Amino acid sequence: MIPCRDSAYCPSPLTPSGGLCLTQAQCASTPEQFQELGCGGSVHEGFCPNGSYCKNSSNIISCDNLSTGYCPAGVIKPLDCPLGFRCKNGILDNNKIWDIAMTVASSVLGMLLVIQFLSILWEKVFKNLFKKKKNYKKHPNDPEDLNTSDYFRLSQGHQKKESGIDVTLKDARLRLPSWDKKKSGFTCTIKSGKINAIMGQSGCGKTSLLYAIQGRKDIQRKGLISLAHRHPLETFLSDKVGYVPQEDVMHSDLTVFETVYFSARARRLTDEPRLIENDVKFVLAKLDMSEKYEKITETLSGGEKKRVNIAIEIAACPKLLLLDEPTSGLDSVICDKLFDLLSIIKQNAFCPVNIIMIIHQPSFELFQKIDHVIFLTPQCFLAYQGDRKQALAHVHKSIREMSLNESDKLQVYKSLNECDKCIYALRFHPNNEHHSEHHNDTSNNPEINIVEPPLIKLSINRRSIFKPIFFLIHRTLVQMCMRNYATESIYGFAFFILGLTIGKLFKNQTQLCDIKTLPSIYFLISFGFGMAACISSLRLFGIEMADKTFIRESRNYYHPFQYWLAKTIVDLIHLFSYPLLFLTMLYIEIEPRSTFGQYYGILLVTAFACTGIGQFVSVACQRTENSYLAATLIALISCLISGFNPTKREKLNSLVFFSFSRHIQRQLFIYDMDRYIQTSTTSNYGSVWSTQVMSSYTFTLFAPYNQKAGLQLKNVNAPEKTENEEKKKTNEPTFTEIWYTFVDPYATDVDERGSDDAHHSVGVLAIKDGKRIIDEYEWKHENDGYLVPNDELIIYELHVGDFFQKFKDVTNKIDYFKKLGINAIELMPVKQCQGIHSWGYNPRYNFAIEHMYGTTYEFKEMVDTMHGNGIRVLVDGVYNHTDCSSPLTQIDHDYWFHHEPKCKELSWGPEWNYQHYDPKYDVWPARKYVGDSIRYLVQEFHIDGLRFDSAKQIQHFEFLTTIVKQTKEIAGEKPFYCVSEYLPDDPIVTIDRGGPMDGTWHDRFYYILKDALINDNVQFESLKACIDGRKQGYVSTTNLVNYISNHDHDRLLVEINQAKQLFGKDAMQRIRLGVVVLMTSIGIPLLWMGEEFGEYKPKAIEQSKLDWTLLDDREDKSNEENKALFEYWCLMIKLRNDYKHILKTLNLDFIYEDSKLKLFVYHRYDDNKSDQMIIVINWSKQTYYDYNVPNVPAGKWIEWQTKQEYIIGKNTVFLTITTEPYQGKVFLCNK
Repeated sequence: MIPCRDSAYCPSPLTPSGGLCLTQAQCASTPEQFQELGCGGSVHEGFCPNGSYCKNSSNIISCDNLSTGYCPAGVIKPLDCPLGFRCKNGILDNNKIWDIAMTVASSVLGMLLVIQFLSILWEKVFKNLFKKKKNYKKHPNDPEDLNTSDYFRLSQGHQKKESGIDVTLKDARLRLPSWDKKKSGFTCTIKSGKINAIMGQSGCGKTSLLYAIQGRKDIQRKGLISLAHRHPLETFLSDKVGYVPQEDVMHSDLTVFETVYFSARARRLTDEPRLIENDVKFVLAKLDMSEKYEKITETLSGGEKKRVNIAIEIAACPKLLLLDEPTSGLDSVICDKLFDLLSIIKQNAFCPVNIIMIIHQPSFELFQKIDHVIFLTPQCFLAYQGDRKQALAHVHKSIREMSLNESDKLQVYKSLNECDKCIYALRFHPNNEHHSEHHNDTSNNPEINIVEPPLIKLSINRRSIFKPIFFLIHRTLVQMCMRNYATESIYGFAFFILGLTIGKLFKNQTQLCDIKTLPSIYFLISFGFGMAACISSLRLFGIEMADKTFIRESRNYYHPFQYWLAKTIVDLIHLFSYPLLFLTMLYIEIEPRSTFGQYYGILLVTAFACTGIGQFVSVACQRTENSYLAATLIALISCLISGFNPTKREKLNSLVFFSFSRHIQRQLFIYDMDRYIQTSTTSNYGSVWSTQVMSSYTFTLFAPYNQKAGLQLKNVNAPEKTENEEKKKTNEPTFTEIWYTFVDPYATDVDERGSDDAHHSVGVLAIKDGKRIIDEYEWKHENDGYLVPNDELIIYELHVGDFFQKFKDVTNKIDYFKKLGINAIELMPVKQCQGIHSWGYNPRYNFAIEHMYGTTYEFKEMVDTMHGNGIRVLVDGVYNHTDCSSPLTQIDHDYWFHHEPKCKELSWGPEWNYQHYDPKYDVWPARKYVGDSIRYLVQEFHIDGLRFDSAKQIQHFEFLTTIVKQTKEIAGEKPFYCVSEYLPDDPIVTIDRGGPMDGTWHDRFYYILKDALINDNVQFESLKACIDGRKQGYVSTTNLVNYISNHDHDRLLVEINQAKQLFGKDAMQRIRLGVVVLMTSIGIPLLWMGEEFGEYKPKAIEQSKLDWTLLDDREDKSNEENKALFEYWCLMIKLRNDYKHILKTLNLDFIYEDSKLKLFVYHRYDDNKSDQMIIVINWSKQTYYDYNVPNVPAGKWIEWQTKQEYIIGKNTVFLTITTEPYQGKVFLCNK
């Protein structure tokens, strides 16, 4: 007899009793035959049919005449009728709600069509009839009558309210391929209050110079450009600089007035809206655009777009106005109007405006309106900068001194236009001289030393962070609801139709128990909705990226984050409405068993994920057609790699993990399956083996898919048997003669009976007062010891057996740890393993502690003592493989482990299969067991962190993320650190980059430093990357654990001896240099036991205990270098502890390097720069006396080891020091 499933119906001749099907038929011996024969060997066992329910396996009850619920196939009681549906005779009827939904949809669609018709009618017929009526956007007859701001009023000679922005160039060298490195850069000052024109032949660098002034293009290092003594990219200037690009960039779906007004409003945050409105009208009127206020910019001509392009910047009232060929595409009349407007604002009543433009071939009249000119030669030399009236005379004077032939002279003097003469003359202008009226302005100006802005160069208006966001939201709503409502309606209707189509394909399928149809439904839902959501979200940035308005606005006044946030807030309308529209008809048609809210929640998450994909694609693909194609392909590929199954094969699992379709299908499957088979069983498969001991002892045995299973108990404390009892037992068949035996995998104590054979071992169960116990230790220091946070860790890695022998020996070394100064120890694996040759990396029993190290009581006592002295305890865990004699490998190898290792060359034993899911018991076997062992270790022994060995072999971030989260929840408020060995190290595994771990072992640090210290291969860029992990993509101090040696490698002293045959002082000096770099780099430092006093033994498989005599007082003084090295480690660890407020930050700058002498210097400082640290590293074999280290900040500096003082004044250029070969020096400055 076997159990009958809940909601199953077992027909005669079976006799159901107590949930069991009693029959004389023999059950098949294999699962395949069992599935064919069914319950108890009967011919048929199926789900309770549709239209009825089965309270038990022998009774079927019809749902006829039932009006309050419905009965799909396979239920033990009627289900409640969903909201909006009608239930009659146990059948779910959707006709009523279908009619309601279609009526509402048709009404909305009809209203939209009527609105569209009326809007067309208004534009074509009625608009002209009401054109003369008063409108708030209607312009007055005369722009002078408008109450504009002072910016658009001519100055009457009185004091300006604010000063202008002068542009200063000092040896500014452009980054051009044709730039001659030997020539000097531009040095001049461009004063405000003038119209300045940059002129020259094509290709002479005019646009590059204008870009450099704006800050869009960097100049070479030695020169600088300042705007009012500030760097061009400083946030202070974000709304004070206007740039009119040559290309007409604007929103195509806004009116002329809206385009200019929204831009001005976003940049003039403190001005009244009415005043801004008047200014916009004034500017447009001056540019002859009064009649075009309400025209959509997409319908404008080229010249009209150019005027709007200019008006956008002028209406923002900038103090510095840069224009790139503003007259191109404009006729003479409009050009005159433009220059009249510029003449007003250059000396307005508010502030003098610095107007700098690039202009080609202006007419004689326009040229006369230019105040100053900047002439560039074809080779990008500054030929002249100054008053326009003197320009021609200066240029002609320069070329008169040259011997030109008659044809060249004719070219220079043939034109009657003064401007043309200058341009022709520039062709022959000498390249070795120039004239500037303000050439000397920069030489006597002490404030010209401009400091570079922060790394994030994109500006953000700091006067208000939220106002620009509100303006963007307003503008986007106008675009969406007033201009593009037809497009929005089409997208919404498309989602509605898509849901209806998929629903029609699978109408009423979920009411049956044909589970095979469910994956097809889920696949089409994820594919159809996912692809539609990806494509629709392209509009968030797609339009702005295609017409380049995003680039213009984010560069000038909107920060990209403000842009993204505002757009995303508006997109919340789509995020919530599209799933609702899609699901309305889909839910009505397919009638799923899970609730509408559950489906809607899943589709909301899907919409969120696909919106992110769409946003990324819209930014990455500039062309509209490419972005649509990319979004479609991404959605299609995501669905195809996920397939139709909620569980995946292990080879595809890591790839499928990144598919949104996989997660949608799986969650829908879980929701619906909860309703497919309603279970009333109380069985808990939470543990593979769970033991509950009260007055009686209950054991739960979980051995799925084994033919037979049993439980054998041995009383290890039973009295010895008599001779007759023993003889009788030997003559009887014993339990072990016909069964395989192995230890309980959850055993917390294992007695190996003096043998390394796992089959002779027994699990020990300790019971006291009717309860199972581990030991009787009582914690003493859980609440009275301070444990450092993760970013202040200094870790000491040790192997208990080689460090001394046992846990209690480690406990007795507490004074040694305190003297050394470390605040954390990391124990190599302590779980019970096979033999002594693996350092614990072949665990056999994942819940038991290695008995050679001591008892669980002694382990807890060691942890407790460390905590009482402020030392955290981390444990190295092996969760990628296990020993081949582990109990689970014997019970059912392929249930918990991969059938074969992924890489046989790197296999250390059976590898856990974290991808295997057992739907029958709803359990991930490997995840459950390994997770239980980790939770037990953290909860029972109060450890403070875990190292995950060979985490790349695990390669299952979902499981690791869950485990890390659970361990920290168990740890509570105390700090807990999870670090991985992920080789080669990669920031992707860290939590700051979306991975599961707090940090990872920085193996690259070891190899690069070793190469420099041993092989003298000093590569500065590689060394910088290992000292500053940000260069490799790490983003926080805790992301990295640095070391110059660990248990996987020989100690540095051994490697130096083997490679260089260096011993004694020479070898120790190189190690000291490594210690300095280790303790001052970004990341958490780790030292491997024994390296602090120069342990000389190489790495070995067998036991190799530390030689503690190296720290003894020897008569022959043979170990003085070892003791000195120990003291140096103590000194540098003290530096790390005393100045943790510096060294735990990310504040690190490389301020000097000399590749020839192999010297470089880096600077560490706290967040306020009140405490600073300079580290000078000499990687060479040479001693440098009185070496001048530049770029050291002023202050009183003290060398950490010798305490020698150095005073660096404000006018002092160098820190003068002496450095020995392979020496690192640390200097401190406290303000």
